Amino acid sequence: FFPGIRSQGSLGACVSFSTTYYMLTHMTAMARGWDASNPADNTTKFSPKWTYNFVNDGVNDGTLFSSNLDVLMNHGAASWADMPYDSNYREWAYDDPAVWRDAISYRPEDMGLVENVSGANGLDMLKTLLANGYIVNYGTSINSWQYKTIGDDLSTPDDDDEVGKQAAFW
Repeated sequence: FFPGIRSQGSLGACVSFSTTYYMLTHMTAMARGWDASNPADNTTKFSPKWTYNFVNDGVNDGTLFSSNLDVLMNHGAASWADMPYDSNYREWAYDDPAVWRDAISYRPEDMGLVENVSGANGLDMLKTLLANGYIVNYGTSINSWQYKTIGDDLSTPDDDDEVGKQAAFW
């Protein structure tokens, strides 16, 4: 059900990719029995450009999960085939009634928020969602992450391929 990994390119569309392309595509494919893994079939994948261009205020900058999710709940999403992703973050191709009619049929029925994942109930809910095939989004600012060089654990050769590489932590 999960679509192939794609690049957001030079746009600040990471939230739109996460919510629209990955989450909505996966959840819709799971509910409707689609195979979203075929890279040649863009009719079973949702366009992050649909939500990104909706909520970016005409600038190439990051967006909020809540804004993207509001678009999905209220308007659904256009397929990647109907609104191909490219670097034009100002394109407004929403004047095609057929795209709107198709998009509205792909609105999520419900969405939720797992709060306080560090608590027992939140962690159990998170594990249950993941075990049942749901996508869980987690937002963070990449600028707050730090990097550390991976050292060698001399007691095992299992880490040898990773020694000297960078690992991100927060």
